[in-house]
Amino acid sequence: MTTPLYTATFRKERSLKFMQELIMSKYLKELLFFLLRNY
Repeated sequence: MTTPLYTATFRKERSLKFMQELIMSKYLKELLFFLLRNY
């Protein structure tokens, strides 16, 4: 009975982590472009 709930939370956490990594990579790219433009 706890298995579907566990898989749902696991999938949710994994998608959240994926979104965080995506946002972080985008933020780092923006920061890199900003630094390159200022040089």
